[in-house]
Amino acid sequence: AQEADEARLNRDLEVAAEVLETLLNQDLANNHNYGFWRSEVEARYVPDLGVVFAIPERPFPGQSFILRNDGDHDLTIEHDGVIVKEKDLLEKGAEGNNEGRSDENEQVIKTVKDFLADYGTLIQALDADDRVVVRRSKGKNNPKRMAWAMVAGGKTNKKAMSRPRGLQISASMADILAFEKGEIDRETFDERVTVKEETDEEMKEEPELAVFGSILYRVFKADFSKSYYMDSSPWHERLSDFGVTYHVKVYSSSSDDGKHYITTLDKGNLSQQERNEIVDGMYDDFVSSFKENVLDYGHALRNLSDDEVLVFAINLTECEGCDMPREIELSVKKSVLTQYRKNELSLEEAMKEFSLKKVR
Repeated sequence: AQEADEARLNRDLEVAAEVLETLLNQDLANNHNYGFWRSEVEARYVPDLGVVFAIPERPFPGQSFILRNDGDHDLTIEHDGVIVKEKDLLEKGAEGNNEGRSDENEQVIKTVKDFLADYGTLIQALDADDRVVVRRSKGKNNPKRMAWAMVAGGKTNKKAMSRPRGLQISASMADILAFEKGEIDRETFDERVTVKEETDEEMKEEPELAVFGSILYRVFKADFSKSYYMDSSPWHERLSDFGVTYHVKVYSSSSDDGKHYITTLDKGNLSQQERNEIVDGMYDDFVSSFKENVLDYGHALRNLSDDEVLVFAINLTECEGCDMPREIELSVKKSVLTQYRKNELSLEEAMKEFSLKKVR
């Protein structure tokens, strides 16, 4: 029954994400000539919160570019015969400003409110106290996007190059259901939708979030880990008033001429079947060690409140035909880390407080 419920939830999430992406494509492309979104809207269920839809930064419109490396990592971008150097793009992009809410964010807010009001009940498994959150990550200085802004029409467009603010829009399922039943009107519903746009202070990186990511990277590098390992630091996204999600990719082995080498166990000359059996067998050890390291080092996240949640979206090492999942999500409340740090919870008790969801 649980597997059937999860399958239904995952199906509903896929359907709802497709609907939101379609609405964004129609409203932004048709009404504002922004070009198609062309990137998938992703949805995931987060225990103790509800559903989070991640809207990627909109790609630049459909323009063609030639990327060249002129030596010493000096990237240049050519568009319609105009050549711009990456360092010039970054300098120009820094001149853009973020004063006020962008027209594009205004349109995104309107579209998301329509989505929440008209299609929020597509996700039938949610309870009334769950929330539906739509989050747009803060933009980064993308050289190709800035190149389009600079060379389209042969002149610089500072507004197009300015970095959009991160955006978070959310509604409770209780309000979504109340609107569907006619218990509240659309104006009341819109007023209850929470819209939060990053302030200048919030747009600055929170150092402790990056520090904790680097800690995880260090303890799961190949020389420390006894199971899977990381070859780069996790990246994170902050959910206002909820917590933080870390996106992690782990590996297990390397291969050469059909033979495999388990990096962290120093085992080599393995067949595919031998490699898979070992990798599959390390899954439980990896999950346990990951939880334990989060508990040991989570006190570094000093600015998270105890009612906030840490979520780890972990893309696991490849293992075709194995029983282990391809992706999991681990989540735990910061309060658990605090209690463990104060010896109010034993290691065994604290590890049981993690939620584990097999995504794929």
